[in-house]
Amino acid sequence: MRLSRLAPGGGAPANWNAVTDLATGEFVKLVCGDDVLYPESLAMQVAALTAHPSAVLAASARDIVDAAGTPVLRKPRAGGIAR
Repeated sequence: MRLSRLAPGGGAPANWNAVTDLATGEFVKLVCGDDVLYPESLAMQVAALTAHPSAVLAASARDIVDAAGTPVLRKPRAGGIAR
């Protein structure tokens, strides 16, 4: 895992493109600053991607928090993605 701080500006697309370009591993996990991941979520996503080599994406439940770390939305589903 590596933390990168980028110059402001460009919004989410510019940020995601920049960090994806920096990635060197087999898998890339983009996490927004207001997301909280559950302890086993990364292991479950890697297992799912490994079990299904033709898959191009794995999503998981997460909490969205405010600046103080208080959850404001718990485990929202990714729109249109079946569990």
